[in-house]
Amino acid sequence: ELISAIKQGKSLTIPDALVDSFKVLLEQPAPDLSYLACLLSLPAESYLAEQMTVIDVDAIHLARQTVKRSLAEQLTEQITALYIKNHQDEAGELNSAAIGRRRIKNLCLDYLTQLDTDASHQLANEQFSSAKTMTDQIVALGAIVNSENPEKKACLQQFYQQWQDEALVIDKWFSLQASSPLPDTFAVVQSLLQHAAFDLKNPNRVRSVV
Repeated sequence: ELISAIKQGKSLTIPDALVDSFKVLLEQPAPDLSYLACLLSLPAESYLAEQMTVIDVDAIHLARQTVKRSLAEQLTEQITALYIKNHQDEAGELNSAAIGRRRIKNLCLDYLTQLDTDASHQLANEQFSSAKTMTDQIVALGAIVNSENPEKKACLQQFYQQWQDEALVIDKWFSLQASSPLPDTFAVVQSLLQHAAFDLKNPNRVRSVV
C-alpha cells in the first residue's frame, strides 16, 4: 500500500484490514514481545526508498507518517494499554524478557508520539525522568524531540549535562535533534553547528549533525 501510494502519487487510504490486524496483535497475549515489536513495525523510510527508481523523499515520509498516525489515532486505547502493561515494572534488567518488554513499550511510545497530545507528552516525560536504562532514556528523549512537548528544551539540557563527558552519547544527543521530522529542524541543525561541543574535525560529531 505504501509503495503503491508513493509511486502513483495518490492519497493513501488506510485499509481496514491493516487496522484490524494491528488491533488483534495489540490485544492478544504475546509470548515473544520482541517478535511482536517486529510485527507492529512499519517498513523503514530507507527500505521504502530502495523500492523506488526515483526516490521521492517527501512522498515516502508523508505516506509512512500518514499510516503511523492513523494507526495511533484509531488504536490509541490498545497501544496505551500495551505500553503501560510493559512499562510499569521496569527494573532495568538485561534478560531477553526484559529486553522484549522495552522493545514493545518503546515502539508503543513512538506511535503515541504521533498524536502530540498532553497524554503522550506525559508518558514520554515520565519515562525520561525515571529511565533505568540508556535505551529507555534515549527513546523517551527522541519522543520528546519529535513532538511539540513543552519540556523539550529542559530535557535536552538535562540529558546533555548528564552525559557531556561521554562522546558517543553526546553524538546521539546531536543526532536525535538533527534527524527530527519537525519543520524547524534545519534551523536546529544550524544552531547545533554553533554548539560548543560541535567539532568540525571530529568525523563522528559531523556525521551526527550533518
